[in-house]
Amino acid sequence: MSEAELHVIKARLRGGILNKARRGEFRCPLPTGMVYDHSGNVALDPDMQVRETIAHFFETFSRVGSASQTVKAFRQEGILFPSRLHDSQTVFRPLTPSTAMRVLHNPRYAGAYAYGRRRYRRTIDGKRIVREQASDDWTACIPDAHPGYINWEQHQENLRILKSNICHKWNAAVASPPREGSALLQGRAVCGQCGRHFHMRYAARRGRQEAWYVCDRARSNRGEPLCQAIAAPPVDEAIGMLIAEQMTPAAIELSIEVRKEIEARHEEADRLRCRAIERAQTEADLAQRRFMLVDPNNRLVADTLEGEWNGKLRILANAREERERGREHDQFILDKAVHERLVAMTADFKKLWTNPETPNRERKRLLAHIIEDVTLLKLPKRGTTKAHIRFKGGKTQTLVTISPKSPSQQIKTNPDINRIDRQTPR
Repeated sequence: MSEAELHVIKARLRGGILNKARRGEFRCPLPTGMVYDHSGNVALDPDMQVRETIAHFFETFSRVGSASQTVKAFRQEGILFPSRLHDSQTVFRPLTPSTAMRVLHNPRYAGAYAYGRRRYRRTIDGKRIVREQASDDWTACIPDAHPGYINWEQHQENLRILKSNICHKWNAAVASPPREGSALLQGRAVCGQCGRHFHMRYAARRGRQEAWYVCDRARSNRGEPLCQAIAAPPVDEAIGMLIAEQMTPAAIELSIEVRKEIEARHEEADRLRCRAIERAQTEADLAQRRFMLVDPNNRLVADTLEGEWNGKLRILANAREERERGREHDQFILDKAVHERLVAMTADFKKLWTNPETPNRERKRLLAHIIEDVTLLKLPKRGTTKAHIRFKGGKTQTLVTISPKSPSQQIKTNPDINRIDRQTPR
């Protein structure tokens, strides 16, 4: 058979694969949490621990809005994530950022059949290069082709959140995810002179760290003078007071919702820990039965099976201890005194906002649901800063804050004192 005939046969086989993929009939390896049933259709994994863990993963991401924060939440709750090995065996391991990103980008979890997400190419030296394809270049993408853990709209929203979380140092207009810095208007402060977004800068001043909103794109690109540099504390304090005043009417309802959300999260985490104990108990019982059935005279096999049994028992004990630690932690959070303190703080939103224990990350996340952006314009002659606030929904409001004095202005003598000194007879 000539080389040309082999090429034609290979092309025809490849064409048949692509045609089946466009119809959604070509069987591809499925991600963890999905299996093929007896009819060849895609179905959710029958293992309830796997299904509940993956569902909890998507719920956690919707709540925290970040892949890294989802990983931290799983670590804090002591929940392991399922992973499928090459021999189709499912094991539970700590969730990693790479696994979280892979699950969030996979459309199969949204019930969509997808083929051609990656392009494979071989170089001259025989190396294989893999490149991710844009969704418009996929060979096939069929939403609602099979059951999923989320719907297609939620999958698109998750991708939008991941894209918005990318930190572009060269483009401040792209809002970065909320971080721990004290600058409240991170990613939402707009320069009132040139229209660019401010960068955040932190400088040590008088023994403490202060945040500044700096518009330095023109200086860094074209060597032009600095556009604006505005101290963040006065502006952030005025914005915080405004938010606290507007949120007070909904404080009671907010306290009830916070309580319900905390209880639901703890119940879900405890249910997943119970699933881990059930799995560990089943594996320990299986190892025990295998050990009891072995011939006692065959010590080589008996010792191996006994070691496996002891290992399963240790895993079971660790799972039980992990659940007890989690329940003690959850019980501390839901303690009556802690609950009363939470309700009291939520009822007075101003206290909750100004409380030092409230993380800056949570303040910024709350602010993102209320404010679209804030345009800042510094008025040096008046010693003030004008903040034009644009709320979600189109409402606007303008605030005027007093700018802090620079070090040179602080040591400069007041002009009124100089005038009085000159008028005083010698």
